[in-house]
Amino acid sequence: MYTYTASANISASIDVTWSYLSNVLEWPNVLPTISEVDNISGGGMVVGSIFRVVQPGINPARWVVTSCSENERFSWRARMPGLGMSADHIVVPVGSMNCKLMLAFSFSGILSPLAAFMRGKLVQRYISAEAEAFKRLAENAGA
Repeated sequence: MYTYTASANISASIDVTWSYLSNVLEWPNVLPTISEVDNISGGGMVVGSIFRVVQPGINPARWVVTSCSENERFSWRARMPGLGMSADHIVVPVGSMNCKLMLAFSFSGILSPLAAFMRGKLVQRYISAEAEAFKRLAENAGA
């Protein structure tokens, strides 16, 4: 398995940070790494919900929510022949008005070495940019 991580210490409450992190339909408007998100299943951010995500330089993927704990984390997975992708989005409190955001993205499966070779640097760039964008959004929410 090939895993990429990024994190950010955020001077904002976990509630504010979670509101940006979990509102995936708004991501194309606030993240430079996301072009489009469609809710295929029609449900909210709950286990089993399916979202189609389009990113620059990456084939569109259907992501299925595999776990979700409000104000804490959500995980989702996408699959294609020979390749699995998973992404974890975690927020932990650090005092009452601060939190830490942790993002992780993994490739698995027979094609994971090829995917890591071809897209690993792009994935790392994207999740680092996303962590910084969520930090800016949350910290500027009260401004």
